[in-house]
Amino acid sequence: MGKICVTAAILVFLNVCINAQEKGGNSVPDVIMHVAISAELSFATSMFLTIKKPEMPLAKKYIISSSVAILAGVGKEVVDYYVDQFDPVDIGWDILGVASGIAVHWLIIDRSRQKGDLSMQVNKSGVSARLLVKF
Repeated sequence: MGKICVTAAILVFLNVCINAQEKGGNSVPDVIMHVAISAELSFATSMFLTIKKPEMPLAKKYIISSSVAILAGVGKEVVDYYVDQFDPVDIGWDILGVASGIAVHWLIIDRSRQKGDLSMQVNKSGVSARLLVKF
């Protein structure tokens, strides 16, 4: 139950930060919106599946969670295309957000339930993440 409270607090904190910046007159950069919303969607979907289907294999849960967030990001870019704000780089930011949401969910919830390893590297050329799960 404590882990669920921590995850809910993280989601509320992200939403409060984004809303506070919007109401304060400062618009939130599009990049931050893509990363934050994709992370929230993948994290929340993983959390929902953890609660509703605790026996679901980890890989299946993460594929479903990633798909939900990526579909939302692609959907937003389709809308942006019709209002002349399309930027294909935004989908890359969505993918980074999905990876972040999945990684945080794994660290908080699934790490103690599964045997595996998570590693992330950040350097000048970008970010790479590896999640090794033993089934």
